[in-house]
Amino acid sequence: MADYVIEHAAAEVELETRPGETVLVVLEENAGTGFRWAVAVAEGPVETVGSEYSPSAPGRPGAGGGREICLRTTRSGAAHVRLELARSWSGEIADTMQITLRVS
Repeated sequence: MADYVIEHAAAEVELETRPGETVLVVLEENAGTGFRWAVAVAEGPVETVGSEYSPSAPGRPGAGGGREICLRTTRSGAAHVRLELARSWSGEIADTMQITLRVS
């Protein structure tokens, strides 16, 4: 279970955490469009632990769903993460999210 959960309600989020804590980022995504959320930049004491897509209605192609990206802080300091909703083959970016973690 994650220590913190962030939903994509804002383009920029700041959070105070401790080393070893996990942050789960919950994002809406429709894999049928070709756009997928991914970590574009992760600087500082943070690592990506996992990324998983779950359809909202299994068995209904094009119905959309959500992606959960799990981050973990590794030591004290400031971490900066940029997530992008993009098509990997075209480089087209539909949305971004910036997360700043202050780890102490």
